[in-house]
Amino acid sequence: IVNVHGTGQLQISELYDGLTWDALDITTAEGDPDDIQMLFNDHRELWVFGDVSIEVYYNSGNADFPFERISGAFIEMGAIKWSVAKADNSLFWLSKNKQGQGMVVRANGYTPQVVSTRAMEYQISTYASIADAFGYAYTHEGHTFYVLTFPSGNATWVYDASTGFWHERSSPDVNNTDGRHIGNSYAFFAGMHIVGDYVDGDVYKMKMDVYTDGSAAKPIRRIRAGQHLSKNGEAFTIGKFQLDMEAGVARGRGRRFQADVHRRAGHVAGAEGPDVAVDVPVGVHGHLVAFFDLAFHDFERQLVQDQILDGALERPGAVSRVITLVRPQ
Repeated sequence: IVNVHGTGQLQISELYDGLTWDALDITTAEGDPDDIQMLFNDHRELWVFGDVSIEVYYNSGNADFPFERISGAFIEMGAIKWSVAKADNSLFWLSKNKQGQGMVVRANGYTPQVVSTRAMEYQISTYASIADAFGYAYTHEGHTFYVLTFPSGNATWVYDASTGFWHERSSPDVNNTDGRHIGNSYAFFAGMHIVGDYVDGDVYKMKMDVYTDGSAAKPIRRIRAGQHLSKNGEAFTIGKFQLDMEAGVARGRGRRFQADVHRRAGHVAGAEGPDVAVDVPVGVHGHLVAFFDLAFHDFERQLVQDQILDGALERPGAVSRVITLVRPQ
């Protein structure tokens, strides 16, 4: 079964014969006069994704045309063509309707449920185009991931259906700048998660114990951004910061922990660099806990209080020193 490009029509071939097509074996998705973007089989149902609407069909066995619409299964929301993927016993896609586009949804029965966040949707709205977005899904170590890449936006977003959290994935480009993830296609084959490299067409096996990307073996950077802190709109100071992480899992490799502290109203420092930069080796196996003492002079404390805007600590004080790096007993 195929959709006829530029129309709202579906056409079927002869049974078990993909070379024979009767011009009369067609039907039209008539819920909305939009073009069909994608056909997807899920739970023995045929999902017909239009530009701004979706209709769901089932195989009724009718001799004239076996696929018939399911009553009540009309959704006033379409999909970006290649974003549809099956994950966590459901369908995920990047949505579009007559009011707008750019929200990621999953099917809850025949009702779309938004899973993207407002912050993520803002980022998507800044991309030059989302028409080329594509998605795939896979399961690894008990987590099911929906991977959504935006080539025009040079970005990849990943939804963990097991936790409900999003994260970004990136791969260093030829200039060693983080951009979209290297994977341009995906297949699960012989027990392996296989992706195709969008740069040179190479094929790679995804593994958790590999710390570089691509044939150039460029290191994969892991960046964690903390949440905004607030105290019911009141001024507050932070006296100590503790980071607990697993360290030294890459045997024989010189891994390091790096952190920058800026005091510029929350904006990343420019050419002048950070106020304090921390760079220490973490090459020994085990867990590492980093403690930082935050020392504030009176005028710095006042600046902190003055710069707390909308619950965000916009102007942290300088780190006076790194107390210690320890491994819990």
